Amino acid sequence: MPDRDRLIYSYPDGTTTADGSPCRVHADPMVLYRKWRKALAADPALEPNLKRLGFIDPEDEEPGGPVSEDILLDAREKVCPAIRRMFGVPEFGADDAGRPTGLTEDELLELLADFLNWLADAKKAPGESPTSSTATPGSGSLTPAPSPAGETETAPQAGNDTASTSA
Repeated sequence: MPDRDRLIYSYPDGTTTADGSPCRVHADPMVLYRKWRKALAADPALEPNLKRLGFIDPEDEEPGGPVSEDILLDAREKVCPAIRRMFGVPEFGADDAGRPTGLTEDELLELLADFLNWLADAKKAPGESPTSSTATPGSGSLTPAPSPAGETETAPQAGNDTASTSA
């Protein structure tokens, strides 16, 4: 959930503390937005793949009809690494202790949808803090997200100019 006083975007990065508590990253949304815009500008294939996944102009269909599963899988393969880079989220896997780390592709797409909805809310209500929301790509629906349980704050990580992590 975003910090209501400072408009800080907060999201899970798929890592946990030694006791298994989920970690959250606290980020400046403008830094994330710049990364998003730079990613779109740097990779001409990113925008059409985002359209296929329903993030941009979800009502538009591909010429010739609906998008095939192979095209959607290819689009995910191209989009998910860009989302990982933007948010600094590790690839899904396990750490040395066997705890899961990182986010799955579905979780990455949900993270991007949540961030884009959060930005849209921020633009709609100047002077007020947007609320965190959840959406699926192309759904166009905004519903309040439940507050994650068991999260505690920790100090910012050194060397990360975008965000700080909390557990």
